[in-house]
Amino acid sequence: MYGDSTMAGLTMITPGKYVMTPASEPARVQQDLGSRVRIWNQGVSGSTLQQLIDGTDGQHTMNLQQLMARSSSRIVVENFAINDASSQSLLQFMSNVDYFVTQARANGKVPVIDEPNPVCDGTSKNIPALNAEVAALEQYAATYRVAIVQQYAYIKSLPDWQSMLVDCIHPGEALYAIKAQRTAAVLTTFIQSDRN
Repeated sequence: MYGDSTMAGLTMITPGKYVMTPASEPARVQQDLGSRVRIWNQGVSGSTLQQLIDGTDGQHTMNLQQLMARSSSRIVVENFAINDASSQSLLQFMSNVDYFVTQARANGKVPVIDEPNPVCDGTSKNIPALNAEVAALEQYAATYRVAIVQQYAYIKSLPDWQSMLVDCIHPGEALYAIKAQRTAAVLTTFIQSDRN
């Protein structure tokens, strides 16, 4: 499961004190799916999909093509958009998403798009860009038949969803659990079909 700090599991325990929670989305997906799968959390705080593609995110030293070729994973999940919204155009972001999907499929893997959680910083210029990215992800997934975990609108539909973000960007453990439950439901489809 690749992504930024919201995939890695960054959260805040006291004002200004950030930690990586052991109850991250990937950890909760592992818990939900049990021993029939092995989940690897490949989230990197502060990263973008472009950095993953280039092998410059500070954790992955191979480029995406090399990572996909060497990975033994059957399913690969990408959860980017929040940092990408402030660093590149929508066109470039979607080109990167297409490259991720193409590389995954070329190496026999099932790609899954995991939508970002919404952010509630009303002063952020990134919110319109994030809204556009999510709409583009959903259109892309429908057009190219890519599995997608639709987190964004669902989280926004929850009462007082902003309170589940510790700093208007990063989830608290309750929201990580909700995201994981939705991701596990999508992944279960592929795990069951893989066993048939």
